[in-house]
Amino acid sequence: MKKLSVILFIFILVFITFGCAEKTATQNFTSTENNVSTQVEEVYQDGDWGNEFRKQINLLQADLDAVSLSEQYDDYDNLLIAGQNLVNDTEIAVSVNSNYTVSPKYRDAQKELDLALKDLNVAGQAIIRAGEAGKTGKNTSDYELEENKYIISGTNHIGRAAAYLNNTYVGSNEN
Repeated sequence: MKKLSVILFIFILVFITFGCAEKTATQNFTSTENNVSTQVEEVYQDGDWGNEFRKQINLLQADLDAVSLSEQYDDYDNLLIAGQNLVNDTEIAVSVNSNYTVSPKYRDAQKELDLALKDLNVAGQAIIRAGEAGKTGKNTSDYELEENKYIISGTNHIGRAAAYLNNTYVGSNEN
């Protein structure tokens, strides 16, 4: 499962190159009724978002390493555990990601990371099904194909997130 290691390597590179800096933007709004100007402060949590994700990445790296090792040795008991850990940790990471307000500069990257995490969650679910099938002696190839499909999709989202963080992405943000 070299693909799993590649995903986390890309994740780590994304956040190493991500120069998060928390900032506050003040926007002026003028009411047309009484011609009163109101200032609204929007606090961006770019730095906190990046720091929290570094913590989540470490968990995901451990999960994917465990998946890879379990698959290498056809250890279906540990594969079930690793798959469940991946599902749990991606769910937490999705929740963490959505709790931060990032500056417009990083919003596309945040969306891509959300999509990547959701794909890795589906891959984790397929890993669990592969572990269950393997324990009963059934063929696991269909589940492994599904796992690979979502790992590839997640990797593509991570690549786009990295490009957005480096302001180099050219293309549509649609799936």
